[in-house]
Amino acid sequence: MRPAGMILGIAGGVLGLLGGILVLAAAADGDISAYGEAIMRIGAFVAMCAGLLGLVGGALALIRPVLAGVLMLASALVGFIGAYLLYLPAAILLLLGGIFALIGYRDIELLPAPA
Repeated sequence: MRPAGMILGIAGGVLGLLGGILVLAAAADGDISAYGEAIMRIGAFVAMCAGLLGLVGGALALIRPVLAGVLMLASALVGFIGAYLLYLPAAILLLLGGIFALIGYRDIELLPAPA
């Protein structure tokens, strides 16, 4: 389950970065008020940071699955709050990747101590 968590986490992180860039492009369009534009820019920044957090979580899925799962779940939640529907595909992938990484924690077998 950990390799699936890694793949889903990396794909979700990349999609999250793309979602943040799309929100930033929509904010720069200029068809909204200055206040709305500032809110959208903050949401885009939050979504891009969450996408980076998801990438880090995906990269850590094989080494530290519990930390990776928590990072991916947090990234899914925070990114969805920041960019809403443009972050939805990334949030779904990160949510699944975080669950798979946490389930994969049970698959780790403790190696015997060297003699």
